[in-house]
Amino acid sequence: PWKAEDVASQRRYLIAQARAVDAYASGRLPKQYQKQKASMLNAAIRLWSQVVADGQDPDAVAEGTRRIPILKSMLGSE
Repeated sequence: PWKAEDVASQRRYLIAQARAVDAYASGRLPKQYQKQKASMLNAAIRLWSQVVADGQDPDAVAEGTRRIPILKSMLGSE
């Protein structure tokens, strides 16, 4: 049972990371971080892609599927 709890915990952490990096990268960045915006957007895309590939949390998969194209369009406008 501890293995299942460990995997579930890792999944929650991945989803939280995806949401946090997404929110930070897609918001107004402080001046000193603006040059890193593209790498932050790429990190958010990578994290959401992992969530979608995992496929175990339907709400998070739907959120990631919705957010990835938005983040890619933001990346294209950089």
